[in-house]
Amino acid sequence: MLAQWVRASGDLSRARSLAEQGHKAFPKSYGGQSCLSLVRSIEAPDFQLASMLVDGARKRSLQVTHKNLGKLYFRAYEQDLKSRIESSKDYSLLWGHQEMRAIVNKRPSAEWTVELPATPDFHSHTTFVTPPLTGPGAYVVMASYLPDFRESKNRVQAMNLIVTDLIIQSRTRGGTVDVT
Repeated sequence: MLAQWVRASGDLSRARSLAEQGHKAFPKSYGGQSCLSLVRSIEAPDFQLASMLVDGARKRSLQVTHKNLGKLYFRAYEQDLKSRIESSKDYSLLWGHQEMRAIVNKRPSAEWTVELPATPDFHSHTTFVTPPLTGPGAYVVMASYLPDFRESKNRVQAMNLIVTDLIIQSRTRGGTVDVT
């Protein structure tokens, strides 16, 4: 219980240490097993991927929130945005989760690996990633724990990213909106 309370207070290093001590003292008991579970959950690797929907080439377009993970593998798949919009029968103009998973076995337009800074405090940290995409286009960008992007014992997240050299600026003045 003490390890759980310390975890709730935000001191994950101390909570992990307390839980390890509890597990070592009573490894076969319910409490010892609960402590082991707590240690494993604190040490578990995790990441979240977020991105700009529209950005320029070679910009820090991807935000990775991560913990306990040394590197992430990325793939970008160029998509035909024009035909997607022309063939759309609803308001889903970009690719959804199921469609993104279906393209993972195709040949990617780009692949790269990002070394992530260590997170010794077991808290999530943020790293910005610059995709090596040079020209305008619509992409599905995927990140994975494993280089083969398999579904078993892995985590894969995907985002839509439109790379363009066009910039839209909007400014609101009173009841008027100027868009350039």
